Amino acid sequence: MSWAEGIEWTRPAGLMLLLWIVAIVWRLRRKDAPRELATGTLALWRVVTGEGAVVTADQKRHVPPRAWLWFLGLLAGSLAVLDPLAMRAPTTALYVFQMDRSPSMYLPFEQGGTTTRYERALQSALECLQTHSIPGDAREWRTRGQAAVRADQPPQEWALAPKLAQAELSPECHADEHLTLLTDRSIESAGGLIASGGAQALGWVAEFEGRALLWDGLLVRESDPLPPRSVAPGKSISGDLAELFGIWARERGHALVSAGEAQYRYELGQGLSGDPLDPRVVWLEARSTQELSTDPAFWAVQWAEILDEALPVRAGIVSLAERRAAGTASQRLGLPLETLQPSPGTPASAWLALSSLLCALGAFWPRSGSSRAPIARKGPAPGLADGGTSL
Repeated sequence: MSWAEGIEWTRPAGLMLLLWIVAIVWRLRRKDAPRELATGTLALWRVVTGEGAVVTADQKRHVPPRAWLWFLGLLAGSLAVLDPLAMRAPTTALYVFQMDRSPSMYLPFEQGGTTTRYERALQSALECLQTHSIPGDAREWRTRGQAAVRADQPPQEWALAPKLAQAELSPECHADEHLTLLTDRSIESAGGLIASGGAQALGWVAEFEGRALLWDGLLVRESDPLPPRSVAPGKSISGDLAELFGIWARERGHALVSAGEAQYRYELGQGLSGDPLDPRVVWLEARSTQELSTDPAFWAVQWAEILDEALPVRAGIVSLAERRAAGTASQRLGLPLETLQPSPGTPASAWLALSSLLCALGAFWPRSGSSRAPIARKGPAPGLADGGTSL
């Protein structure tokens, strides 16, 4: 890290004060600046008689020592106004991981195995970190719908499939060079990619009219009838909608039971009633009257579609596309994030302000004696060129 990268100027507008210093130094160093010479003193006659020092006209005038003190004081004061903050290079790097928690990540990595693709991808990521990172490097784990976690490993509950199936990684994640994607298939990524790969996973791919469609690796066939799922309307569903709910449940082959016995309890409008964190609660988005048809038949069809979409997919059902083989594995870490941190200790502006004060005191300190600079002359004094004297 260069010196310029190690200083942060908190108030850069203070740089304008440096112009005053430049103007003062330029004025003091002008060659044609007049010199002071006190009259009525012996110093004038010493110059006339040649006893004083002679300074040629083309000799540059020197800046007085007190002016240098003023210059240093102004410089230190200007830098103090800038409020520099010393920075130190980071001692650790931050590796950021985006976890894919779509249904395919919880399929077996190998046929008949117990290790999931998620667990395999996480194991590969930890192996890469052990090889490329150093002790003390930070790790941040992200996933949809959850706050980012900084820890050595992601939370244990992420190893379990979420209640509601998540979509695959969004396209925005693929463009971040500092992001390492943890997924099962090799995909295009500007940053890192940890892909578990994995064999095809046979099993249920869909549910249709109370039966599961089973993929055996070659064909999809129907299975035996599935046990019905129990549902119930919550307190927020009443009137015509509650009556429609009962009709919908019978037509879909669900068991209509009391709210306390149901696998899934439907509530209208998240947060209006019940516990939002209860995994048994299925929240329905409240629709305005403008979004729903006034025709009773079409209104019933609209609500039936809403109820169908809200019901979670039965456990174990994963689409055919996700059950196919995930291809070969990939191990590539993204670029770590590095941020400069303020160094501890007294701010530099305090020392600069103190230095400016000391310089100002030195410039104002009374002088013990008085000295005058000699004036410049080009030759002998008039009347003395021939050795005569003049009064």
